[in-house]
Amino acid sequence: MTHSASQAFRPAHAFEVHISAARFAPYLDQADGDPDLAFELYQWNGRLTGAVHEVLGFVEVALRNALDVRLRTWNAAQPPAPKHGVREYTHDWLEVPAAPLYGLLTTVRHGRRHSTHSRATKRAAESRDAREPRHPRFGRPVTHDDLVANLMFRNRVAHHEPLIDLDVQAYHRTMVRLLRAIDPVLGDWFSGASPVPGVLRSRPV
Repeated sequence: MTHSASQAFRPAHAFEVHISAARFAPYLDQADGDPDLAFELYQWNGRLTGAVHEVLGFVEVALRNALDVRLRTWNAAQPPAPKHGVREYTHDWLEVPAAPLYGLLTTVRHGRRHSTHSRATKRAAESRDAREPRHPRFGRPVTHDDLVANLMFRNRVAHHEPLIDLDVQAYHRTMVRLLRAIDPVLGDWFSGASPVPGVLRSRPV
């Protein structure tokens, strides 16, 4: 919406009715109670959401294709299916992996076997809701936490939640880092072509 249209509409109070006071409240808070400035911030949040949604599409497609390539390679290396009947698989292959992975994924302390799978499962259960959306791992290699953070961010964008209280630039850096891990050329292109940094610089308040 253009500035002139916004001025003609004078949405400060009328607009609040249409999006609900609760949804408009974070913008009023950021604008120190100024409804006109809060509406400008609301419109800016919409532009930021659009820019983020655009770049998330590139990231998701590149990630899915990269995973597909790796999984195709992995699947091709797996043993053939049994000729007679269907074998019922369990989690045993994760908890007690075959050699040579056994030595990498398990340790023995005090005469007892300790599975990396079990420890990872326990940590995941304990920290499921303990971490912030952006895990403090900036500058390090891409990890599963980065992918989970990106997914949570995507869900927030898709549900039109406010982005004004998030460090969107940090999420954007994670996207760049993820794409550079897939292909440095792709990551560099994304970093230069993304509209997100420009929209962030235009924040009204």
